[in-house]
Amino acid sequence: MSRTISQEVAKETPWYRIELDAFSVYPKVILVSRWYYRWLLGPGVTTPWVEREKKFYHDVFNLLLAEAFRNTRIRMTATDRGFTTTLGVDFSIGRGLAKYRHWTVLLKKVHPTSESFTYQSKVMPNSLTIHLDTADIKDYQPMNVAGKTGIHNAIPHEFLHAIGYHHDESHAASPHLGDTNSIMNVGKQIRQRHLRHVLADLEDLVPNARFSMA
Repeated sequence: MSRTISQEVAKETPWYRIELDAFSVYPKVILVSRWYYRWLLGPGVTTPWVEREKKFYHDVFNLLLAEAFRNTRIRMTATDRGFTTTLGVDFSIGRGLAKYRHWTVLLKKVHPTSESFTYQSKVMPNSLTIHLDTADIKDYQPMNVAGKTGIHNAIPHEFLHAIGYHHDESHAASPHLGDTNSIMNVGKQIRQRHLRHVLADLEDLVPNARFSMA
């Protein structure tokens, strides 16, 4: 029997778990990426991590994601039933155990005066490793190679890398260099291309539907 959208649909991928909740009061796409943190100390930092700090940074990361995706909606068109609906998104980071992690996150505690650009943050898909530091929760104003600047935050940017969009659009080779407001450039706006793996997974879950950003 072919799968229909009336069934519970969920998928585990190497990068995240995705679920389509199409028939609740507030229909939505739920995506959780499970991160296993390694708590490191940066140069000159000697105070060890305590649980209160660990919870604080994990919670702030999720708040930054909630803000980044606050206006994002996904359109689902059921081709076999002739209707379209709009889904909210609930994208979050789960604090996972090593056994169940999607990603290992090397989170470095740095001096409070450090800026987000002081140390390089990056996602390494081949090793399923993310490098972040505590200054990454701060907004900053980067410049791309075209000399354009914008207000930016590293956490949702790196999260989008982690869920499948591996391109940086601030580089000369990017066809989207001119899209300054893009969150994968120097801005904060989400584009459909950034969610292409998510949309493809949804269509894999529900072959008789098409998904796009609303």
